[in-house]
Amino acid sequence: MQLITAVQKAKSRNGMPTAFFAVLSDYCAFDEEEPWVRAIMKSVCDRNYHQQLSTMRLPDRNNSLAIQDIIYRLSSQYGYETRKISQVLHKLALGLGTVKPDFDWDGEFTPASGKGRGKPSPRGAALQACPDCGRPYYKLYSSYCAYCGRKR
Repeated sequence: MQLITAVQKAKSRNGMPTAFFAVLSDYCAFDEEEPWVRAIMKSVCDRNYHQQLSTMRLPDRNNSLAIQDIIYRLSSQYGYETRKISQVLHKLALGLGTVKPDFDWDGEFTPASGKGRGKPSPRGAALQACPDCGRPYYKLYSSYCAYCGRKR
């Protein structure tokens, strides 16, 4: 079963238990996925980000910042690539109904690959943007860009 379908089925039948990862495993949600998807999803569920994500609705600026913060925390703590974390969270958000399929997740949360100017965020014009990846600094007290790691 695909991950998005498994998340939809697990939520409809079981709600959002703390053992959500185990429920997904029982539905064979990771059989058709890369091995890193399972590891990242385990970290997401261990930190209860799945419950936090289930209460969000996008597009909303505060929720977007919360998802960027989740990506940053998982990347910092576990060393996962931000692109991979973003892909897993996107599938989880689609399954939970947090976002609609037409939402531009990659444009909002996936960092630009490589160095140089990335695609600037249309809402981030008032925020200071990182010169390397083009993403706005979403935390004023941060010394580093959450996406590319460049020092301010």
